Amino acid sequence: MSEHPIPDRVARLLAGADLAGATALVESVRQSDPLSYELGQFSLAAARQDEVACMAHAQRAQSIAPTSPVAHDYLAVAHQMNGDRDAAVAAAQQAVALGGGAKSRASLGSLLLINDRAAEAVTVLRQALAEDARHADALLLLGTAYAKLGEYGDAISTWARAFDVRPEDTRPIRNLMDMFADVGRWMGAIAALDLSRRGTPPAEVELALDLVQVNLVRLVMERFPARKEVEDADGQTDKLLKSAARRPARVRLSVARVLLDLDRKEEAQALVASLAKEPLAAEDRAIVRYLEGVFAEARKDRDAAMDAYLDALELSNLRADACANAISLLLAEDGAEALRQIESLLAHVDEAHKASSPELLFNEAIYFTRVGREVEARRNFERVIIIGRGEGGAATMAVEALKRLGGG
Repeated sequence: MSEHPIPDRVARLLAGADLAGATALVESVRQSDPLSYELGQFSLAAARQDEVACMAHAQRAQSIAPTSPVAHDYLAVAHQMNGDRDAAVAAAQQAVALGGGAKSRASLGSLLLINDRAAEAVTVLRQALAEDARHADALLLLGTAYAKLGEYGDAISTWARAFDVRPEDTRPIRNLMDMFADVGRWMGAIAALDLSRRGTPPAEVELALDLVQVNLVRLVMERFPARKEVEDADGQTDKLLKSAARRPARVRLSVARVLLDLDRKEEAQALVASLAKEPLAAEDRAIVRYLEGVFAEARKDRDAAMDAYLDALELSNLRADACANAISLLLAEDGAEALRQIESLLAHVDEAHKASSPELLFNEAIYFTRVGREVEARRNFERVIIIGRGEGGAATMAVEALKRLGGG
């Protein structure tokens, strides 16, 4: 929704349960950027579920910048939070009229969907995509609107396009899985998926459906079969590799991560190797090096893994995953030098991305305990639990760590 970097950074910090960091960031722009200050205060109020404060900050933002589409976007959300649907849609329409472009149209489409106006949402979201054919949020919302209207073929193709544009976002695949599951839970979902695939769908649709297929198999069997354990499963991963081979680099990297999650390292490594001779953006090269680090760890090559993780961080300080794994390797060592390296790595990685990575927050907390900073360690463990809602490996370990510190 926002074109302003401060509110976007505040949102990432809040996603990582870093309320103190988000608050400090907002306060830092109180004098220099009043609009971003009010929008940041809106986000803080939303985190508190304070609808009244949200409205006050949105109205002040609008008074500061009455012709700003972003201010009207936030005002629309405030109206929705306060239960005034008509005013919410009207404010979102004003944002579009003020030149908000595809972002404001996507926000309007979202409000129309929330308010059970799916047919109108389709029209608005198509207009957003006419302005920006690769607007991932508009594609995601349009797929949902089609599904609500029972236009399942369009929903499938639109969600597939959303994944193709932003493959790091798993929501389109989850939405497809949920849609198929609605016809009869998981076994019925596989049957419905098979029916939907008759004919030859476009390449991006074929890949999305292949991803749905392997994830449904994992749900049905509670784990994905190992190589040579179930012939059909091998055939599905082979088909996924074939579909992915025709897609852009970022998509192939996302599929490689899925294969890692399925414990199919050999197939994931083959997909990453297919990018060896292709020109890649720095962020994509960083993902490649991160994955190569994971492969090196799997074959017990600690030095190659560390080199790969450090390369990934050098290419992009957003790679919290590479930082988490590098710190994990250093925590296995003794001595002041390892602790010094950890401190250097933590200073290098982007703070907002660190705040939303439970694995990195957990490893940072372990580092804090090693150097006697128990208050900060406890704070990190608590944030890991909040992010994971008490579930998942990092959250479970954080609960145990807090008990050892006397805080759980």
